[in-house]
Amino acid sequence: KSLAKAEEDSLIQSRRKRERQQELASEMKSAAAVYEAAKTAARSAEKEADRLRLVEESRRRSDMIQEASVILRDQAALRMKRVQKEIDRLEWRRRRIELQPKRLTFDGASPAKKERAGEDPSWPA
Repeated sequence: KSLAKAEEDSLIQSRRKRERQQELASEMKSAAAVYEAAKTAARSAEKEADRLRLVEESRRRSDMIQEASVILRDQAALRMKRVQKEIDRLEWRRRRIELQPKRLTFDGASPAKKERAGEDPSWPA
């Protein structure tokens, strides 16, 4: 009877050991699945972080371009004001010259030309 009992105990222990091994194998599979899911989630999180970094960098570049555009527009406006001032100054100068009295022109030859021709400059032509 004790031999049967020992054999039965041995079988029970063997069955329990097998069940425990199966439980451990199942837990290992589950842990491996959780690990793989975590790896996949980490890769996705890294990709999302990279995407967000690119979006932020793109936004920063866009802001810098907008700032540069405003600066260039302001510089161009200042340049145009300077050019317009110069145009106005030249226009004013041209008008002032046009309004000045004309120099008198002689119909006859000038006294210097008469002398060269052998005539007396005091003698009326």
